[in-house]
Amino acid sequence: MQLRYKNTAAPILKNNLATPIKAYEYYEECQTVEELEAIKNDSHRFRLECFMIRERLAGVTSGLLNSLDRYACKYVTDYEHALQIYSHACYLRLSAQIDLDKLTLSLEKCTGVMYQLAECNM
Repeated sequence: MQLRYKNTAAPILKNNLATPIKAYEYYEECQTVEELEAIKNDSHRFRLECFMIRERLAGVTSGLLNSLDRYACKYVTDYEHALQIYSHACYLRLSAQIDLDKLTLSLEKCTGVMYQLAECNM
């Protein structure tokens, strides 16, 4: 990031940013060192930043998809957010024509935990 702003008169801006999506809470990728510094102590926001960067630079990889699956499982108490992450991972798998078996297994595990939590709250 610092190299992008080495020449402050003509910084090298990111030009292929994705449109903000609900799975990433409509956050946009940081554009400046200051923006990045502002989120460094917010592990959730920083993780979403990492997902956006990985998706932009490396495209859809099994590593990204597995990370999204694991991250969604951490948010089983926030059903909507977990499902948004799973939906995005599913969309990426379909668009990249990657097998959905891992997503299905992970989603089954996550929904099982969500169901148990919902029963406990009744």
